[in-house]
Amino acid sequence: MSTLITVATDNFRIELDDTGVAHVIFQSASGMPVTDAAGHGALASIWRTLNVHPKVRAILVRSEGKAFCAGGDLEMVQDMLDSEAKRRGRG
Repeated sequence: MSTLITVATDNFRIELDDTGVAHVIFQSASGMPVTDAAGHGALASIWRTLNVHPKVRAILVRSEGKAFCAGGDLEMVQDMLDSEAKRRGRG
């Protein structure tokens, strides 16, 4: 039985199994997982959360769908190209 760990995105979910393995699972309704700005932010911060979680012994990153991850949302990529603040995570 797995326990869900809450994240602030729908780009991926985290399931903690009974053996202490946290599964970071990229997901997408379209079958090709992509990561938007919220997903990047959640991914950047989740490592600290998992590091101090008392039941996490290991982390496995995987994906559901046709590919591991199709990349970033193209609108987000364009925003990052257009804005230095967004490239630095400030926008």
